[in-house]
Amino acid sequence: MSSLNFITPSQMSGILTDKNGERLDVKTNISGFFAASCRLFIDHKKVEMKQVK
Repeated sequence: MSSLNFITPSQMSGILTDKNGERLDVKTNISGFFAASCRLFIDHKKVEMKQVK
């Protein structure tokens, strides 16, 4: 479990399995002080994200 503490980025990681049974390494970094930001990596490749309100 990870908590958002606003000083150091929270890091979460895990494994997802796709419909073909392939394992995907998933990592996220969540940080921010006035607004939260998130970076997502799947199989060590950064996924571009769009903020939605």
